[in-house]
Order: sequence, then structure tokens, then C-alpha cells
Amino acid sequence: MSRDIAPFGLRMPSELKESIEATAKANGRSMNAEIINRLEQSLAAEEKAKAFKDGDPLKSMLTVVEGMSQGLTAMASLITQAGIDSGKIKVKDKGSKE
Repeated sequence: MSRDIAPFGLRMPSELKESIEATAKANGRSMNAEIINRLEQSLAAEEKAKAFKDGDPLKSMLTVVEGMSQGLTAMASLITQAGIDSGKIKVKDKGSKE
């Protein structure tokens, strides 16, 4: 990604900001990187939907399956983070010999 990106102020509801912060932390990204990733995914999904409507049905089905896989991976990350935050999942210290 280019480093000559202009700053962009963004206002959002506090609940959305908290959700993005938690998701970014779970994914090992900054909030900025998480927001960019989500916007890129959203725009790509629109392009895929257009291709699905206008294109080859088999290729379109593969695109849908790939999108579902990415969605399931994101959901698994959120579920894991929720378990860690609630204390239901224990994360071993890398230096631990358990």
C-alpha cells in the first residue's frame, strides 16, 4: 500500500469504534489497517456480486465459497477473542512450560 495516503478524519458511533478496536486487536492490526481491510473486502464483495450477476455461474459459485471461507475465518477470530476476553479461553504464555 502506498505511504502517501492523506489523513482522513472519521466520526463513528462509540459502539462501532469499540467493535473495530476489538476486532483489530484480535487480528493483530491497527484500527486504521482493520478499517482499510474491511472497506477493501466490502468493495471486492460488490465487484464479486456484479460478476456473479453478469458472469460465468461456476466461477461465481467459487467466488461465493471463497467469500464464505473468509467470513468463517473472521467469525472464528471474533469468537476466539470473545472467549479470551471473557476468561473462558486461557492463552498460554509463550515462555510457559505447561
